[in-house]
Amino acid sequence: MSQFIIKLKSEISRLRPRAILYGGVMLSFIIVVSILFFFSVRFIARNIDSAFLSTPLEQEQTLNRENYNIVAKKLGISTSTQKNALPTSTPFVIATTSASDTMKESVPGAVIGSINNQVTIDKSSLTIKILNSTTKSGSAGMLAEKLQSLGFAKAVTGNEATLHATSTIFLTEDMRPLEEELLHEVRKMYSGAIATTTKNSLFDITIIIGTN
Repeated sequence: MSQFIIKLKSEISRLRPRAILYGGVMLSFIIVVSILFFFSVRFIARNIDSAFLSTPLEQEQTLNRENYNIVAKKLGISTSTQKNALPTSTPFVIATTSASDTMKESVPGAVIGSINNQVTIDKSSLTIKILNSTTKSGSAGMLAEKLQSLGFAKAVTGNEATLHATSTIFLTEDMRPLEEELLHEVRKMYSGAIATTTKNSLFDITIIIGTN
C-alpha cells in the first residue's frame, strides 16, 4: 500500500466527528450565502437598469406632450380631455348635379349657362357642316353666310354626292334647343326643310341642302 494512502487513513482517523460536522455546516453556509449574493446582485442590477432607462422615456413623453400643446394651440384645438365623451361624427357634403350642369359637361364650350331652367348655347363655338346636294353651285356657302350673320360659327361647306329631295338639318341631342331657330332660318331659303336628331356625328349641326 502506498505511503499516500497510509498517510490519508492516518489523518482521517485523527479527525473527530465534531470537526467533520463543523466543516459541513460551514460549507453549507458558504453555499447559501453565495446563492443569496448572486440573486441579490441580479435584482439590484435590474432595478438600476430600469431606473436609468425610464428617465429618457419619461423625458421624451414630456417633450412630446409639450410639442403637442404648442401645435394644438396654433391650430385652435383644445388640449383638455373629456371623460366618457361620445364620439362625434364628421359632417360631409354630397355634391348634387343639376340637369343644366350635366348639359354643360356634355357639350364643352357650347353650353355656357341656364336661365330659368332653359339651356343657353354659345352658337359661335359650335361645329357646323353644310353640304349641297343640288346642281346649283354656291348654295352651301350662301346658307353658311346667313347662319354666321345670325351668330352661328363659320360652317364647313362642301358637296353631297347623293341628291336629296328635302333639305334636312341633323342635330346632336345637345343641340335640340336650337332646332326651332334653325328651321325658321333655313325655311326662308328652303321651305320644305325638316330637322332630326343624330347620335353618330362629328359635327354639332349638319345641314344637307335638297331641292326644296
